[in-house]
Amino acid sequence: MVGSDQGKKPEKVSSSPSGTDRGASTDREAFKVGDTVAADGWELKVNEVIDPFVSDNQFTQPEAGKRFVVVDLTVKNTQDKARTASSLFTSELRDEEGRAYSRSIVVGVDSAPDGELAPGEQRRGQMAFEVPTASKELRLDYTNGIFGHRVVIDLTR
Repeated sequence: MVGSDQGKKPEKVSSSPSGTDRGASTDREAFKVGDTVAADGWELKVNEVIDPFVSDNQFTQPEAGKRFVVVDLTVKNTQDKARTASSLFTSELRDEEGRAYSRSIVVGVDSAPDGELAPGEQRRGQMAFEVPTASKELRLDYTNGIFGHRVVIDLTR
């Protein structure tokens, strides 16, 4: 259904079939892998987390003491006009200590679900992050646009 949820706080549209909620983050509701979340005219769903991701390319390896984490996600435009999805400046991974990690370019990872989406269109893609090996509690923080709501998805299994 195409419509407007502009200005509404993020809400769960459908649930993951895999069990219980992990609770809330300190300031926002935390969703989990498999939940479809509606916010700011978009639906966002983390389909899978590959942790650790191991690249077959000898030149694309994490630094010592770090690992790659890949987030496979789908975004859908729920507005009645074409819009551009861009994850480059709108998403980061955070760990249990609040440290933020930006996207990494990793050979063997599909492209991010970025680009222009027509009304009702969805796109699936992947984002890679390099995080310390010791980081255990990871979450994806996703904000679309300057004034968009922040969506927090708990990636911890």
